[in-house]
Amino acid sequence: MKLTLLQAVNSKWQAALPDRDYKLAELPKANLCSYCFLALLQAIQITPYSNYDESFVEQYKAAQAVCGVGYPTDVKPWPFNVTEDKPVGTITNNTSPDGSPVCLSGRKITATSGQSCQGIAAANNVAKGTLRLINNIFPDCSNLAAGSSL
Repeated sequence: MKLTLLQAVNSKWQAALPDRDYKLAELPKANLCSYCFLALLQAIQITPYSNYDESFVEQYKAAQAVCGVGYPTDVKPWPFNVTEDKPVGTITNNTSPDGSPVCLSGRKITATSGQSCQGIAAANNVAKGTLRLINNIFPDCSNLAAGSSL
């Protein structure tokens, strides 16, 4: 049976790399230092919408050292932090129309300036989607304002 190029590449990678998570610098140098892979890493680092965070910085630096390149490694800030302004559609509490709390845990917090949806969710061990859903927060979190009760 003739393999497609994608199947051949996948089978080669699977044979070369056992089933485990790898640090970037542990990948085969030919693959790690390829133009396409380095371009992918740059794209991941340059946007605030990827999962590139402080935990990835050291791996990215180590990979660059292996490849002999030097690209920026800073973590981009989330662009939709809580603001002092109250934009249209700002949420103010987490109660249902009858006034009862929506959150079953009964925990309440107040958003402060500089916080983001992602940061609030992580600090309270709750999924960002759940935080947004039960508090009527826009997908981009632009209606989350300082002083909002969550």
